[in-house]
Amino acid sequence: MRSFNHATLMTATVGTKTSQRLPVKLVGDVLPGKTPNRHLVFLHGLFGRAQSFQFLARARSIQEQYTCHFVDLCNHGRSARAPTMGYEVLARDLRAYLNEAGILSQTHEKVTLVGHSLGAKTAMAYACLFPDHVDRLVCLDASPVDRREYPHLNEPTSRMIDDAVKLGSLAGLTKESAIERIEHAIQDKVLKSALLFNLREDGSFMCNL
Repeated sequence: MRSFNHATLMTATVGTKTSQRLPVKLVGDVLPGKTPNRHLVFLHGLFGRAQSFQFLARARSIQEQYTCHFVDLCNHGRSARAPTMGYEVLARDLRAYLNEAGILSQTHEKVTLVGHSLGAKTAMAYACLFPDHVDRLVCLDASPVDRREYPHLNEPTSRMIDDAVKLGSLAGLTKESAIERIEHAIQDKVLKSALLFNLREDGSFMCNL
């Protein structure tokens, strides 16, 4: 079994270049639990949004132990848009969100992060950049490897992005017409579900990639 140390995670998520853009404002929802000073932060995947994890956070075992936070990452949901969304800058966006929300000072700078796919890589990057601020780290559907060394791992995501770009904007259509367009144009079930989940009443999408 391969072991992953801090240097491996840094290369896999943060890389060697540091982005210069300032953190953007993230928007999140809070589900209060019975332990207000223990915080569990959920980070969605590509084309996801804050609500993706709410079904899980409502489990009694989680509610008894944590106050849960559901965060829209940059270019997703209600959060701000930016031309750059690498893992390091996404992690720094999250850091700014946690600071602004006062979460870090309440918990002596310790949070538990749960991330899926893009959110998992963001959580790994956060743990690398701010290791003293993370109590526990749960990563779903993402391995701590540098995908530049394994380009075939990027193929499914690249196909999803290409299909979404080809679909184009549906703004101005009724929601029923937009749903019909997605149903006919998108074959990938995961992407189809994600796009429908992001669809507004006016046919526009909450994600902006």
